[in-house]
Amino acid sequence: MELAHLTFIHINSQQRGEIPTFYFESEWKTCLRSIYFGVSREHVPENCDFYQGEKAYEFLLQVICGLKSPMIGETEVFGQFKNYVDQIMKDDFFDGQLKQVLIDVRNTAKKIRAKHLVNLGAQSYGSLLRKKLNFNKEIHIIGSGQFVEEIVPWLEKRSDEIYIHCRNTEKAKKSEKLSHLKIMDLNENKDFTGSLIIAAPLNSDDLAPYTKDNTLEEIFDLRGDSQDDPVSSSSKVTSLKSFFDLIENNKSSIASKVENANVEIQICTQQKLASQKLHPFGWDDICA
Repeated sequence: MELAHLTFIHINSQQRGEIPTFYFESEWKTCLRSIYFGVSREHVPENCDFYQGEKAYEFLLQVICGLKSPMIGETEVFGQFKNYVDQIMKDDFFDGQLKQVLIDVRNTAKKIRAKHLVNLGAQSYGSLLRKKLNFNKEIHIIGSGQFVEEIVPWLEKRSDEIYIHCRNTEKAKKSEKLSHLKIMDLNENKDFTGSLIIAAPLNSDDLAPYTKDNTLEEIFDLRGDSQDDPVSSSSKVTSLKSFFDLIENNKSSIASKVENANVEIQICTQQKLASQKLHPFGWDDICA
């Protein structure tokens, strides 16, 4: 198959619902984007990103390898594409040449990920918490603001014992990301066990009833002033600055791995093009 046969329109999540109807062979959708395969250039709507051939192959590999994701190298997008390819492989009416190149892309992305994009470490407070928390014990979170909404999705898949402690419980219960959790008034219970995450702008004196006399294993103090206003506790306390330093160190390491992955993608693309010139009537899976 020639790379020129690989064509698609890429639309990000903000553009969905705004484009006119057009013909396409198949759609692959994630939470961030939709990719419509088998689109003719003359049928591309205005303000839509059209990819073909070499650029299409390269861009698709970057997406599947997680290089276009907010969380660099994340595995979910590869799993979604793998499921998509498994589905089209069972479709006898799916364009055979397009099917072959999508299988090739899946195999190539798998090798690139294994070579360059493993052990990336934590890239956000939520992902770092997921690595450090003991999910065999209760998890208590003081706070219910945007920061808590951002970290909760990282934790809830691993635990059914997440408690949100806040002053405005009614507001928390209206939050799509928190309403299904155990929401309690901050003044109702001060005897916590397991792990405590502090994500509310309270001073150490206000927090003392929750941190001084308890059976907590660990405390993650994610307040902006946790370094200057430390909480008093006999439990192990990790401050926001410690989290920030770990994430920044990981990011510098990730940058070099991303660069190597992009170079590998370019090499695979050029090898694929060279294969077509040497074997114009066949398809060699050089990178697959």
